[in-house]
Amino acid sequence: MRRSPQGSSDNYKSGTRSPAVIRQRGTSIAELLVALAIGSVVSLAAVQLHSNSIRAAVTIDQFELLADKARILQRILHSEIAGAGMAPCGATTPVHDWTGGEQERAACSLPANGGLEMNNGTLSVSRFEPSPEYADLRYQQIISGELGVALQLSNSPATLPEPNELLLIGDCTLLHKVRSNGGSGSLLPISGQDLDPTQLPESGWVWRVSAIAGTPGTPSENIDPRLHQTAISRRVSPGGADGVAVLTIDDDPALRGLTELHFSFSSCENPNQFVHANDINDWQSVCAVRASTILSASGPSVADQLDWPLTITIPVRGRL
Repeated sequence: MRRSPQGSSDNYKSGTRSPAVIRQRGTSIAELLVALAIGSVVSLAAVQLHSNSIRAAVTIDQFELLADKARILQRILHSEIAGAGMAPCGATTPVHDWTGGEQERAACSLPANGGLEMNNGTLSVSRFEPSPEYADLRYQQIISGELGVALQLSNSPATLPEPNELLLIGDCTLLHKVRSNGGSGSLLPISGQDLDPTQLPESGWVWRVSAIAGTPGTPSENIDPRLHQTAISRRVSPGGADGVAVLTIDDDPALRGLTELHFSFSSCENPNQFVHANDINDWQSVCAVRASTILSASGPSVADQLDWPLTITIPVRGRL
């Protein structure tokens, strides 16, 4: 008879099997728990990785949105502010003042306040269409005699400037500030302190200073169409449904998502020192405007809002 291996007869007879046999046929409870724990960790890591991927994608979109906003804001502010004070002939033409002042630049005297003014958080900018073709009148000859100096106009306008009305005349090489003496037909008498007619261009254009400078509070229908006036401010969007602040141009929404917007100004004498509007004594001396803002882009939740501090410096053309 064939004998069983030593030590195995009892187990065989009792119907039990060795632990080695059990391990070959199944898994122990401890091993199952370990496997479940590892699986949970892997699952959590996968969920976290997916969540991070979504958040990273949202963040990239927010950065792209903020970059677009920054570019748009720069274009808007440069377009509206850089031309502040623009006057006839491009604002850099010298002006000789025959009404009692010294030679100056048109940009530093026209429009009113040099084309800049800050009031209750709103920046007001004004500029005049500089092309000579937009002049009020054109003259073709200087007439000088015992009765004084007069401009021979190219035509006979329906109305002439009123007596003592300030005028800019010239050919854009040099402008001259003089006073009107009234007149009729195509003859416009002018006057000025020690006016020397030999220094006046023989032909050129005539602008009314009052139209260029503008008058605060003038009804919109009476504002000279050549004078561009812009109001730049920040306010909550109409209705305030989402509480998002917007940049406004003449009360019209131009750009959403400005958490802050502050303006500061530097003078031509101290171009690197920017001060608050309350510290500006002479707006005609302002050579640059600095806008400090915080742009914001919303994410899936309030906690995901991304903010971007931004500073934009706009030189005022023709003054530096």
